[in-house]
Amino acid sequence: MTSATLQKGSIQITADLRSFFEEEIRQTAARQGREISPSASQYLGSMLAKFTDARNYLQAGEKDEKGRERQSYPALTLLWFEGLSKSLIDQLVHMQHLGDLALFTSGFFGERFSRSLLDMDYYMAMGGRAYETAGKLRESLAAERELNVYFELSANFREFTEIFAELSDRTHLASDKGLLKLYEKWLASRNERLSRMLREAGVIPSAPRSEE
Repeated sequence: MTSATLQKGSIQITADLRSFFEEEIRQTAARQGREISPSASQYLGSMLAKFTDARNYLQAGEKDEKGRERQSYPALTLLWFEGLSKSLIDQLVHMQHLGDLALFTSGFFGERFSRSLLDMDYYMAMGGRAYETAGKLRESLAAERELNVYFELSANFREFTEIFAELSDRTHLASDKGLLKLYEKWLASRNERLSRMLREAGVIPSAPRSEE
């Protein structure tokens, strides 16, 4: 599988999705003035590569009247309790995946929270707790705290959500319609990250005169 990114007027092709996402994560972290360890950037790059296949993200549900399987967003609370009944090794894998789901959803689908009964704080709490649990399980099973990326993911969950959110928002920069959408998001939130992205795209964000 390949991915492409437009860079200085030419199409740059990369066959290694993980490496591609790793570099995007490092660059985005640098733009945001955040420090991220090589282990974390590698982990997050692998996660994004994994979720390019929707089957690794969406949950299979009941079949419709035509026999087609419905898919839905993961239910984190149910996954949490499901994981508690597993063996330690399986619980580690389960909690890692739960953390991945929460982080990916928070970063790439944050807008859906405004239309949901659940909010961003719920996903961040669940994801941070899942990674912390995975870290403790990894520590007890392998005694590798210093190399344990899960603790970094748990402690900096909100920061990594912002990195993913920028990666998502940058897809809008290629068109005027996308820029308008980012501007509207900035008007609603006055988010500094969105303001920086607009300025980098040559758009100076300013409020309508009636708001000034």
